[in-house]
Amino acid sequence: MFKQSMGHRPGQPIDLARIAPLCSEDVMGHVQDAVDENNELKRIAQDMQEEIDYGKQRENKLMFFLFILKEKGFPISEVFE
Repeated sequence: MFKQSMGHRPGQPIDLARIAPLCSEDVMGHVQDAVDENNELKRIAQDMQEEIDYGKQRENKLMFFLFILKEKGFPISEVFE
């Protein structure tokens, strides 16, 4: 509710300079800590998404390789049994 009353839209960074006059120093410290933590979590999530995307890419390459081997007559199904 506070964000909306300050004209904040989701996905945009919070302008701490705009809300500073409305808050005590203690509250601003907590807000800054929360913003810092949020930025760190965003970075971690981005790193994890990159790892997931890389894993998907490797899986797709492996599946394509197995498909080619099967098309050439190799007994792929028997190998996995």
